[in-house]
Order: sequence, then C-alpha cells, then structure tokens
Amino acid sequence: MKKISITLLAGAMVFMLSACGQAKNEVESQADIMNDITQSGKETIETDAEGMQADTIAQNRNETVETDAEGIRADTITQNQKETDAAGKEDTVYDVLDSLVGEYSYTSDDSAGKLIIQKASDGYDISDYISESSYRFLANSSNIQTLENNKIYIEYPELLLSDDTVHFSYYTLVYGTDGIDVYYGMAEPENAEFLYHAVKKNDKDEDSVTAHAASEAGEKLIDFEAPGIKEYEYPSEFIMGDNLKTALAQLASGYISFDSGTTATGDWKQYFINNFIQNSRLTFDYLDLISGQNNGLISIDELNYIQYSLTNTEVDFSTYVSPDGPDIIRYEAASPFSSGSIIGYDYRDTDNGVLITADLEVRYDGAEDTQKYEITAELVRNPYSCFDGYSIAALSRSLSEHAPN
Repeated sequence: MKKISITLLAGAMVFMLSACGQAKNEVESQADIMNDITQSGKETIETDAEGMQADTIAQNRNETVETDAEGIRADTITQNQKETDAAGKEDTVYDVLDSLVGEYSYTSDDSAGKLIIQKASDGYDISDYISESSYRFLANSSNIQTLENNKIYIEYPELLLSDDTVHFSYYTLVYGTDGIDVYYGMAEPENAEFLYHAVKKNDKDEDSVTAHAASEAGEKLIDFEAPGIKEYEYPSEFIMGDNLKTALAQLASGYISFDSGTTATGDWKQYFINNFIQNSRLTFDYLDLISGQNNGLISIDELNYIQYSLTNTEVDFSTYVSPDGPDIIRYEAASPFSSGSIIGYDYRDTDNGVLITADLEVRYDGAEDTQKYEITAELVRNPYSCFDGYSIAALSRSLSEHAPN
C-alpha cells in the first residue's frame, strides 16, 4: 500500500511537468475564476451587508418612529387626561356653587347676618355680610383652594401690608341639605373654629305668595286714588329730584346689588320699614305729608304704596302689619348707623326710563372720612311713584376709583 501511494505521487508529478504550460493556464484560469468568485462573494457579502444594514437601519428607524409615536401618544393621552381632570375639577366646583346659589341668613354674636352665593361674569361670588354696612369677607371662585367631599376651602387675603406681604385667613364652608356651616381659622383650615350655621332663604316667602294670590283674585294692593297720590308730570329732559336722590342713596347704602327679586326675600319688609319709614335721617315729601296728617302713623295701605313707588313691585304687608292696626309709627326711629347722599350723576334714556351712573358718599357714625362709591341704576317710569315718578328696577354698587386707599 505504501509503494502504490509513492508511485501514484510520482506519476502525478511527471504529469505536471510534462504539461507545465497547460497546467499553468488552467491554474491561472482557476485563479481567475476563484478571484471572480471571491469578488462576487465580496460583492454579494457587501450587498447583503448593506441590505442587512439598511434593513437594520429601517427596522431601527421604524422602531424609533413607533417609539416616538408611542411617546407622542402617551404624552397626548397624559395631557388630555390632565386637561380632562382639570376641567372635571372645575366643573365639580362650579356645579356645587351653582347648586348653592342663594341668600342664607344666620345669627352670630347676637347679630343677624347673611351669606350670599351668586353667579358672576367670571365665576361665582361668595360674600358674608355681618350687617348692611359691614362684611366679614368678600370672596370669589379664585379664593377657593379645594373642594373635598362637602367642604369648600377658601383662602382669603385678610391683610395686605405696605411691602406687599399678604396675610391669609381660612374659611371652610360645610354644606348640606339643611344649610351651610361656616368655620374660620387664622392659620390652616384644620384649626378652623365654628362661626355659625346659615339657612337658605326661600325664593318667595309667605308674604309674596299672599300678594300673588291677591293679584290673581283681582284685588288692588295699591289705591292710586288715595289722597296725596298724584300722577307725575315728566319734564322734557330727565332731572333727578330730591325724592329720587334720597331713595337711590338709601337703597345703595344698604345693598351692593338690588333687583325685583330682592323684594321677595324674607328680610326685605323689615329693611324697608327701618330704612324708609322709621329712619330719622331720611325723609321725602309723601312721607312728610301723611305722617303730618296722621300724627306719624303709617297704615298698611300707605306702606304698600310707598314700597310699590320705590320698587315697581307689589308687596303685601298684610301678614306683617295687621290691617286692623296698630299702624307703623314713623317716629319710633330704627335708623342705621350711616347716611348717604348723591353728589353727581350721568344718565341715558331707555325705552321705559333711564339708566344712570352716580357718585355716592356714605358717612358712618364714628368715622371722620366718607366712603365713596359709584352706583349704576336702572330706573323705570312709574307715573304714580312718590319718588319723582320713577321706581328703581335694579341697582349695583362698587367702590369708586377716587375712594381713599
């Protein structure tokens, strides 16, 4: 076996030597073929590599795009969720305030006050009046910190110092079906102490229902043929007479806002008697006339007429003052601790009256300075009104720009 292998090898060598030129050509051809194959392989590999690289880049790009898209979608969802949550929170606060709109009465420290929640152009106003001439706080929607369960937390700027430092106090309104409990604290809401329980007033009380029933039955609350009642003769241009000035000043001194709905609240009749009949600081021609004729006694019919002259709205005093007497005594003074006066006004005519803006000065007992306000009032013609032929349909009051700081 070993010899055979050597012989075969020798034969192979002889063949190679005898065919040297042909073998060389074959080798070169084979080398060229191999080079071609190698080159093709390289090109194929490079092409494949480039393809793989392109695929990888495309894949990575797709993954990046998908990742970015998912990120954008996630960000969008998060932002939308935030906006939805914020809108939901706002709606919740506004929904609660809307359901609480109205006037609430309370007694605190042996004095009667009122808590008012009303809709405003930029949200809701929440105001606490200790009396007609003083307030505990005047807040709005922006003062609400949070709403939790049935509690409204209010951060109120109690004091502003000259260096712009603000001292806050905190009010908590706990609302329920029977009214609103109000708590107050100088520090955080957790330390707030109970102030009072406020009960919502009905939109229409017993007296307004009586007035409506009388009107439906065709009964007249106002007798325009009574002695002393005369039809007013209007001049060619509007002039605010002293009787009307007196009515506007007194009403604006007691109310920040007023309209026909105010006459349906439970405390209107007492306010009217105290401030327009038994007010020793106030007088007008018709009141002087009838009190001079009757030794200061004002009957229920005269109350009905004067109140109608002021507001152009019928209010029946029959359940407040008995038709059989005793009459209201004008000189049993129940004057407020302030008095107001109109010091200037502008006006423009409307279809049924005038719209005026006026400057009001209010003087408070014990205070040297006067408080200046600007009032806007809608006056309607009422030919039988004892206030110079006009009634006050609506009124609002704000601090004057010229008011002292």
